[in-house]
Amino acid sequence: MASFVMNKNTKVFFRPSSFTHGLSRGKNRKLYSASPSSTTATILVGGASVAGQDPDRAGKVNQDRYFHFEYYIEEEGEDQQILHVLGVMDGHGRQGHLLTEFLKDQMPKVIQEELRNQLLDVPKSGRHFESAIEHALSTSFSEVQALAERTADVPAFRSGSTCVVCIVDDKNGFVISANVGDSMAILGQWLTESIEVTKLTIPTVASRNDERNRVNEVMSINKDNGARIDSMGNLWFGPVGVAMTRALGDSALRKAGLISNPEISLHRTDASQNAAVLLGTDGIFDVMSAELALDYIKNLGENHRDETVDNIADSAALQLVLKSRELWQNGLPIEVKIDDSTCVLFSRFMTPGECIRA
Repeated sequence: MASFVMNKNTKVFFRPSSFTHGLSRGKNRKLYSASPSSTTATILVGGASVAGQDPDRAGKVNQDRYFHFEYYIEEEGEDQQILHVLGVMDGHGRQGHLLTEFLKDQMPKVIQEELRNQLLDVPKSGRHFESAIEHALSTSFSEVQALAERTADVPAFRSGSTCVVCIVDDKNGFVISANVGDSMAILGQWLTESIEVTKLTIPTVASRNDERNRVNEVMSINKDNGARIDSMGNLWFGPVGVAMTRALGDSALRKAGLISNPEISLHRTDASQNAAVLLGTDGIFDVMSAELALDYIKNLGENHRDETVDNIADSAALQLVLKSRELWQNGLPIEVKIDDSTCVLFSRFMTPGECIRA
């Protein structure tokens, strides 16, 4: 564990993430805290990724990646505060997997450094705290993009990636999300007899009027150089095209209006309710609804006592990505094109009982 001194009374800590690609899973942690109503919050974090297939491309590689880590803020005389940071990336282009491999290594490091810088001498709750986290995320995307462009062996010119990052502060009750591309993050909060589903991010694609208008302004300047949007909503600059208006990498499409600046959003959460934050690539959300995806998480609270801490959240994530693969296959007896499927999740389940410390 690394420690940085922020000021006389405050220290921050982070633990490295577990990263995966292909059919593999990362480690998760379980943390406990007592709520005012004497219930216990069980926190589970995990993820999974499974490669797709393409009958026309033998040896297709998984271009998805994910990460998760815990960022610790400790105030003297106060309870330890933890930020849970989760991210998913979906590469595109011939060498998209090389870019996402770079991003899953570098993005956590840059986010940790930006959080350390932005949270210096900032109260650990309230709007100033939230704004500092938002700024840290926005700056992290810019820093990683610049780093990719100046790193010789990173294919950031004609290959690119989606990227969704969520920072969950369960103590203060909010989720801050940053997004480029068409991967998604959703929030599920289980009420007495129903689930409230909130989309934390909106895909940045040309079918959105605001994004199309922004891109068209850039294209009006560069249209003589081949900048265009085709009938399918793909963004083109000469022979290079992509199905989104924001991404990491894809420097060749800057003159067509593609940018790496993320859309930032903040959503409140109810700390007294069972809840889950789920990040997934389009390999999942192209074939299942947010409600269906959350169905694979809702039983975590009932099952966590019967399984080890190190596999319960990963098992739920793996079940979800394998279900998405099944839906892509759609019962057909032939080999079909299947997208890579990846997710990472944060879940909180409230149970009666005394506070237990991990």
